[in-house]
Amino acid sequence: MNIIDLHVHSLVSDGSYSPRELAHHAKEVGLSAFALTDHDNIAGNGEAAAAAREQGLDFLNGMELTADFMDRKLH
Repeated sequence: MNIIDLHVHSLVSDGSYSPRELAHHAKEVGLSAFALTDHDNIAGNGEAAAAAREQGLDFLNGMELTADFMDRKLH
């Protein structure tokens, strides 16, 4: 069975791990792939993709986009 996490944040936004550390953690917990979805930023995606490749994991580029709607911030 493939397990994929499509909502992961790194230290680039409000996460607890660097993009590289996330790939190692993903491997440790048995994921086959993950997407880095930092808030309004893709700065960590290159590092995460390279680390995922080293760990034998698939990687999806992502970003959690903040939008203004009716005077509210949504993401």
